[in-house]
Amino acid sequence: MTRPASHDGPPALTDLMVRFLAQRSDAASAAVELNGWEVEPYELATGYRIDPRAAWQAATCLLPAAPDLAPPPEWPALVQLPVALWAIPCAWGLFPQRLQQLPPLLAAAPLQRLLPASEPPALPGFAALRRWIAQHAAPAPLPAACARLLHDWTAAEQLLPPGEGNELAALHWLRGQHQRALELWDQIPERPHILFNRGMARLFFDQPREALPFLRQAAALWGPDHPWQPLAQLYAAVAQLRLAAA
Repeated sequence: MTRPASHDGPPALTDLMVRFLAQRSDAASAAVELNGWEVEPYELATGYRIDPRAAWQAATCLLPAAPDLAPPPEWPALVQLPVALWAIPCAWGLFPQRLQQLPPLLAAAPLQRLLPASEPPALPGFAALRRWIAQHAAPAPLPAACARLLHDWTAAEQLLPPGEGNELAALHWLRGQHQRALELWDQIPERPHILFNRGMARLFFDQPREALPFLRQAAALWGPDHPWQPLAQLYAAVAQLRLAAA
């Protein structure tokens, strides 16, 4: 007797990968300008191009007055820049599409190997964006986020408004101060992005059993229309794979 397929369990990893990759590229309009979005003629080694509009939606979802914010100079070029980043916190200016290489997540080796061992150096170029950041002397969320994306760590710290625990933790995380970041996230009241960051950090500390509940809860609270849910589900699937292989 053939057993009917069940649709009650969690999505298969392949389905989550397809959904995540679909979020990264805009096949219909990737090579045109639309509503002021200038898309660079660049393709990632994987063959996928990141839609700057989708990245902007994810990058600003935690920012105050997000619908009214305009992208800074060179945003499309910054979005398309190849980076070696797998452990992506949910914070200002960051976006799930920053994850550009999936195979290292699926290897049997420890995930902690994918974390930078030291502070990453500043990204070269982006003179127009850096001039725009320099125009902001007082702390401001978007310039702080852009400085952090460029690995201009001192400027990012100086521009970070006070009292933003998640953003400070994300700054520590991206600078390679991972344990310090997790300690901060564990002290912040629970919200979906905090739950995600707690789970993400534990996953890359090779603690899949501890990571999985946080990631599942974040994905459930966000719902299918949230730009960060696909990454939460993908990380949760990776945690499940590692638990099954243990």
